[in-house]
Amino acid sequence: MIDKSKITGAAGSRMERAVLKRMEYEERVLPQIEAARAEMRAIEAAVDAVSDPMEREVLRLRYLDSRYSRPMPWKEVALKLFGDDDDKHQLATFRLHGRALQCLKNRGDEANGK
Repeated sequence: MIDKSKITGAAGSRMERAVLKRMEYEERVLPQIEAARAEMRAIEAAVDAVSDPMEREVLRLRYLDSRYSRPMPWKEVALKLFGDDDDKHQLATFRLHGRALQCLKNRGDEANGK
């Protein structure tokens, strides 16, 4: 007959080690997660502060609504903005993006006293 107390003890010990390992991991990673969340809030606030709605939208689509932490492809941004992704609309998207970035830079310069 198998002694079940030994089996339970070994499984319990393994579970305890796994829980402790997870707690240590969370303790190590949580500050990084919180820093990333704070940075994301700052980025969202900067985008929200862009006054021109089209410039704001190009930034939102390109950087905030992207999948898998990668920027949304330019063709897709142009398609969502203008309903077409031909060269003319992609160029208009690039121009909007450039103006939006300039707006963010100007706000940053103002905030830093430049």
